[in-house]
Amino acid sequence: ADEVAMAGGKLGSSNSSYYLYTYNDYLSGSPRTFYSEGSSSEFQVNTSGSIDPCDVGGFRGARPVISLSSKAKLSGKGTYNDVYTVVGGNSTEDTSSGKSFDTVFAANDTDIFSEKGIRYEGADPNNYICLDNKTSGACSSSSLLFRIIGLFDEEYSLDGTTSAGTKKILKILDTNNYGGTSGKYWSGSSSNKLNDWSSSSLKTELNEPYLTTLLNVSNVNSKLSSTIVNTKWHLGGANEINQTGDSYYYKSITTENYYKAERAPYHISTDLSENFFQNLRSGNPEYVYAKVGLMYASDYGYSTTGSCRNNAMYNWSDSLNAGCKKNSWIFKSASFVNLGEWFITPFANSSAATYLSSNGRFEKNYYVYNRLFAVRPTFYLDSSILKIVGGLGTKDNAYRVG
Repeated sequence: ADEVAMAGGKLGSSNSSYYLYTYNDYLSGSPRTFYSEGSSSEFQVNTSGSIDPCDVGGFRGARPVISLSSKAKLSGKGTYNDVYTVVGGNSTEDTSSGKSFDTVFAANDTDIFSEKGIRYEGADPNNYICLDNKTSGACSSSSLLFRIIGLFDEEYSLDGTTSAGTKKILKILDTNNYGGTSGKYWSGSSSNKLNDWSSSSLKTELNEPYLTTLLNVSNVNSKLSSTIVNTKWHLGGANEINQTGDSYYYKSITTENYYKAERAPYHISTDLSENFFQNLRSGNPEYVYAKVGLMYASDYGYSTTGSCRNNAMYNWSDSLNAGCKKNSWIFKSASFVNLGEWFITPFANSSAATYLSSNGRFEKNYYVYNRLFAVRPTFYLDSSILKIVGGLGTKDNAYRVG
């Protein structure tokens, strides 16, 4: 009855202008008076909206009420056309069965830093994670050994096309080169010369045969299939063609500007402060929802330490910037094929895509269909379902989830 009153209901006074008014009689859960056995009353909301006594033997409507954990994750705005939807449970709480991602992967300014998310940085941080069914020790299979890029708030989808909101998810990178000894094409074939990741056959290959094979590895974690998130992959990129003073030109772009380029909505800016920045090729989508992709160019940029944030990633092969690649675990753990490894990030005004060169430079390739490079698949794990149940993050005792 107190909840009805705080919503706007009044004792013995009609009121139809509050959200708990329904035009019908219904019971509250509050008792009112006990006279004698068989003669007791409780509070009800009647057809006029007032709070009145009701004999416990009377027939009235009932509106069941449940309570959600305060840790429940919601999407939506709470309107009639965009209702709140529960999209995650309370696994953000530490329990006796495991620790939350938030607890384990908190920024510590040693190897985990808060930069556009929570990221592992440095030459060789303890960011290994094994997706088997054990709780400690060596990984059951090299196919199940990954490294953690970071913990991010990112949009996801339940149907693969529309957003279901944002949730905190863990981004991990395969330690194996899916490209094999010969490598893979970014677009997949000479018949597809566009740098549109949504139509790339490599995207299809990663989300079908690669993922199917991974989920069938012996001793794979039983929760894995239900915890890989259908995530929004951003498809903006840098400029291939240089404008005067263009800070988004691929030879001068910094990590922070590349992060912006990947995520900015499509535009060709006439604002001189943005130097005619075009971040998306005309006709290409801004994003795509999928379970598996590749790392961003900015993921490489944020994987190192020091003053490298202010230096163009194109120059990281230079002797003056050699520390940038040497202090990047992504570069030091790279398995190169034909002198390069693909990023998911395309270019804005050409048919090119980006790759990590063998000398540590962020580079472009003119043709997405005729160069074979290494491929390290990347995907996100749902932090609202999984917890860390063991391991130390080392290669020989990787983190385990359950």
